[in-house]
Amino acid sequence: MFLDLCTRKVVGWSMKATLGREPAFDALLMAVWRRKSQQGILVHSEQASQYESDDFKRFCTARNLEQSMDRGDN
Repeated sequence: MFLDLCTRKVVGWSMKATLGREPAFDALLMAVWRRKSQQGILVHSEQASQYESDDFKRFCTARNLEQSMDRGDN
């Protein structure tokens, strides 16, 4: 699930039986499509494998999305 932090509205989501890269891509694609403009979009996530994958990083880079992650456990 992706939220617009300014409006606190859900802008992208996906429901699958398993957790993995596909639901993350689907939800982000929906969020980007609904936003229309891709300028100034920050994608902040936890440090989970689906967000750290090379495919996800390439997806963000190709669309000029700035990726940010939690620092993890301290």
